[in-house]
Amino acid sequence: MTKPRVAIAHYTYPNDIGGVTTWIVPLLKHLSNQPVELAIHLHDFPSEAEGQRISTELQDFGINVFHAPRQPSLAADARQTFDFLNHWQPTVFLPQCLPGHFAAAAMAGDQGLAWALTVHSDDPDYWANLDTFPPHKHRGCAIGVSKYLSERITTINARQPAASIPYGADVSLLTASFNQDPFRVIYCGRLQEEQKRIDLVLETLIKACQLEPRLVATVVGDGRLEECQQIVHRAGMDDRIAFTGRLNPEAVKALLPDQQAMLLMSDYEGLPVALLEAMAAGVVPVVRDIPSGIPELIQDGKTGLLVSDSCDQAAAALVRLSNDPDLWNHCSENSIEHILNSYERNHCFKAWDQTIQTLHLQSHPTYPLCFNASLLRDLPPILSKRYPRQYGTKEILAEKFNTASARFKAKIRTSLLRYGS
Repeated sequence: MTKPRVAIAHYTYPNDIGGVTTWIVPLLKHLSNQPVELAIHLHDFPSEAEGQRISTELQDFGINVFHAPRQPSLAADARQTFDFLNHWQPTVFLPQCLPGHFAAAAMAGDQGLAWALTVHSDDPDYWANLDTFPPHKHRGCAIGVSKYLSERITTINARQPAASIPYGADVSLLTASFNQDPFRVIYCGRLQEEQKRIDLVLETLIKACQLEPRLVATVVGDGRLEECQQIVHRAGMDDRIAFTGRLNPEAVKALLPDQQAMLLMSDYEGLPVALLEAMAAGVVPVVRDIPSGIPELIQDGKTGLLVSDSCDQAAAALVRLSNDPDLWNHCSENSIEHILNSYERNHCFKAWDQTIQTLHLQSHPTYPLCFNASLLRDLPPILSKRYPRQYGTKEILAEKFNTASARFKAKIRTSLLRYGS
């Protein structure tokens, strides 16, 4: 039997610590030690920021890395990805996140290449991609990183049942312990309002610090850094809430054993890698209860605390945790055990090994493959939002509104009003 020849498509920009990248790098390192041939096609997002891209780290593991500069249109990015497939000639293709990658996968799937579309979160973009390039119609499969996502994929289209392969985490030898003075809270993620609700995070941390003088917080990530620092400064909390900027995954892991709680107030998620790693280190999560992989991770009062989108309720939960060592120890111990039993990294890697082997056996491409431009006709504007020259903001927001779940529609409607819709 021939070895699987695996191609992965992803994006890269300097010092990326996003959840998908934090997951994919360890997976690639694992695959580099398996009986597969492996390459990655990296869509380069230009950035003025200095820093290391993941390509250097991957090349050190002997992984074939192919860089692809961002193109001016989705069609051009799809063509660039398709050219990579014809060059590398994989038997399995795993495109991540970008519509140009999914478009190329659907074209190649029609010509015998087996592939998988991984849904990493409840972002409307993923549902638009699933609807536009449905894997089951193009010799592909769909995979959700949580049971919620895989069940939602299957519910939307019963002919497209989806497997669930969660992200994994390593259970640390050095774990957190209860400390009341100071009681340390960490947030780790993009400093953005969309999805992450950073204003709500900061409002909660400020409120908690006002209620409990022994509580301090660390905010890890980049985005609206200066604006966030100003919010904290105006609240008089400069000495209680610190900002680190962007840190690489190893630096974040090094911080965790000194923390007592992690706060997350997102509108939507998949299965947050930062949350998995915090729980693996015994850091107790205080997290907004949203439909996602979060309820699969957190049982309220057992592996963490679930809260609403009220900053008062979330702040009260942090204060409660800081003053209840028994509750903290109960949640911390159960968090570690839950990660070890259900989300241990090697177990998740084995699920990917099996998936790749299954796809490899189903795959029968004959290279060179032919680019099918007709698949790119009449695409929804939401898929071209990274190409602003093609569509205006109004059109993209309108399409996002059409594909959003009910809880996001009011938010998007407010934005649309600015554009006369």
